[in-house]
Amino acid sequence: DMSEEKVEFALDIAQEGFNQASFKGKVYSYIAQFIRAGFEKAYGKGWNVVVGRSFGAYVTHEIKTYMY
Repeated sequence: DMSEEKVEFALDIAQEGFNQASFKGKVYSYIAQFIRAGFEKAYGKGWNVVVGRSFGAYVTHEIKTYMY
């Protein structure tokens, strides 16, 4: 339910984080931290970012702030 503007921002910053990640360490953690830092700079604090291949989650969110 995230706005189109924020979805585009998320995709762009995720790609940038992926391109900068070193594939010798904790790649998913680096990308998640990179995305969160970008969102906090652009939209303020309070963002949670999960990056990975397989995980489960139960989350609550504010309207227009959730993307998967």
